[in-house]
Amino acid sequence: MKKTAGCIVFEGAGAEGLSPLTRARAVYEIRVGPETILERLERLLQIRATGLCVRPALATATATRDPRPINPRVRAGDRVINAGWRPDGRVALPRDAHAAYCDGELAHARLDDRAASEFNKIIAEGRAEALMHAVAHLPRIEAGGRMTRHAWDMIASLKNDLTEGMSSGRRRPPARSRRGVTIVKPARAHVAADCAFQGPCTLDATDGPILIERGVRIGAYAVIEGPAYIGRDTRINPHAWLHGANAVGPVCKLGGEIDGCLFEGFSNKQHAGFLGHSWIGSWVNLGAGTTNSDLKNTYGTVRVRRGGDEIDTGQMFFGALIADHVKTGIGTLLPTGAVLDFAAVAAIGGLLPSYVPPFSWLTGDGVRAGDPQKLLDVARKMMSRRGIEMSEADATVFLRVAGEGAARR
Repeated sequence: MKKTAGCIVFEGAGAEGLSPLTRARAVYEIRVGPETILERLERLLQIRATGLCVRPALATATATRDPRPINPRVRAGDRVINAGWRPDGRVALPRDAHAAYCDGELAHARLDDRAASEFNKIIAEGRAEALMHAVAHLPRIEAGGRMTRHAWDMIASLKNDLTEGMSSGRRRPPARSRRGVTIVKPARAHVAADCAFQGPCTLDATDGPILIERGVRIGAYAVIEGPAYIGRDTRINPHAWLHGANAVGPVCKLGGEIDGCLFEGFSNKQHAGFLGHSWIGSWVNLGAGTTNSDLKNTYGTVRVRRGGDEIDTGQMFFGALIADHVKTGIGTLLPTGAVLDFAAVAAIGGLLPSYVPPFSWLTGDGVRAGDPQKLLDVARKMMSRRGIEMSEADATVFLRVAGEGAARR
C-alpha cells in the first residue's frame, strides 16, 4: 500500500537570529498575530504538518507540547517547509521534486531519495545551516514572500498579521451589544459569549478587527482599539488602553498603556506604565510602573544589542525584546531597543542597560550572574500559580539555557 507523503515543518538556519525568542521554543511556536507561525503556514499553504523538525536540544520539550513526531525521518516525496518562511498569501506548492528559495535561504522543497537521505543526516546532526546542500541538485524555483530574520520583523508586520489572521478562517458573529459597552464598528468585533465586562468600556474596531476569546475579563473604562487579539482567560485591568495593533496570548494580565505589542502568553503587565512595539515572552512579570521607549529622540532607526553584537533594526518604532521568565521591579525604565534576555531579573528601578544577559540579577550593586537553580524554582512557583507544572523536559531546557548564557559571559 502506497504511503501518503509527509509534510515536515523545520527550523532553518535563522533560528539563532530570532533569539531570545527561540531560547526555549521552536521557531514555529512563535506567535504571529492570532496564531502561531505553524498555524499560519498550515492555513496559507492548505496543509497539515505531519512532523516537526527542531534543534536536538529542544526535541524532548517540544514533544510534550505537540503530539506529532519530532525530528522524524523523511522519505522521497515528502515536503519540507522552513518555519522562517513567510508566504505573502495562499500558495499552491508544486507537486514535483523541487527546492524553492527565498532571500537566499531554502523556503520549501519536495524531496527525492538523495535529498531525503541528506536531509535526515543534517537534521540528526543539528546542522540547519547545511540544509541547502541536501537539495542543491533539485530543480530550483523562487518561493516568493520573505524570510523572518529577526524579532522586530514580526513587530513591524503585526498589524497586517492581525488583520489577515482574524479575517480568515471560520466566520464569527459580530459582537452583540452589552449594557455599558461601546462598540465601534461591531461587524468587525467578535467577542466570546462568556467574556465578562466589569463596567463601562470601549471596543473600537475602526482601524482593524478585534477578536476576544473565551474566559476574558475586561475591567471598567478599559479601551481596546483594533486590530487586537485577546487570548483566552486573559484579564484586561480597569483603565487599560490597548491601541496600535496588539496580539495577546492566553492567560495574561494587562494594565496601563500598551501600543503595538505581542505577548506570547501567561505573562503579566498589570500596572500603570507604557509598553510599546515590544515582544514579550511567556512567564514574564513586569513590575508596577515598568515603562519603555519605542522611539528615539532623533527619529532614527533603532539599534538592538544582542550579546556583543549591535544590529540596526531598520525600524523607527521598536521597543524591547523581553524574553521568557524575565522579571522587572517597580519603576523600571527600558531604553529604546532594550533586550532583557532569558530569565533576567531587574530587581531595581530606574534605567536599565540596553542589554541584560540571560540569568542576570540586576541590583543597585550592578549586574551579577543569578543562581540558575533558584531562578528555576521561581519559574516553577509562577507556573504553579496558574495551575501548570513545569515538565522535566522544560526544566532541562531552562538549565541548558543557563549554561549557554554562562559560556557567553
